[in-house]
Amino acid sequence: MENEEGEHPTSLAKVAANRRNAKLSTEDAVVFEDLLQGLSQAFQPEGALEHMLVEKLVVCLWRKRRVLLVEARDLETTPMRSIPYGGALDCILRYDAAADRQFAQTLTQLERLQRTRKGENVPAPIELHVTAGG
Repeated sequence: MENEEGEHPTSLAKVAANRRNAKLSTEDAVVFEDLLQGLSQAFQPEGALEHMLVEKLVVCLWRKRRVLLVEARDLETTPMRSIPYGGALDCILRYDAAADRQFAQTLTQLERLQRTRKGENVPAPIELHVTAGG
């Protein structure tokens, strides 16, 4: 059934779900901002690049948080004995590992930049190539 404007009315369940999602989004924004403030206090960034790197650290942590939430949700709905190897689990593990790598790389960049700003001698990063085989 359509209303006078030709639109379908929104069900009460949909309205309630939208309100719950909006509340969660608002709470998420507060948690995100708290995390950003905490890391900003910890690292005391100066300049646009250092601020950007701190924000990137928060984004990496936020992604990791989402991965863990998805993993927890999947574990709640799937008995441990039937968790498949591959598929969704592999995807979750890849996202988790990628978030860890990105966090570590960003932290290294930030620390190097801050040490350079403070006048410390920061040697160039070591590049290591590993090949398999013999």
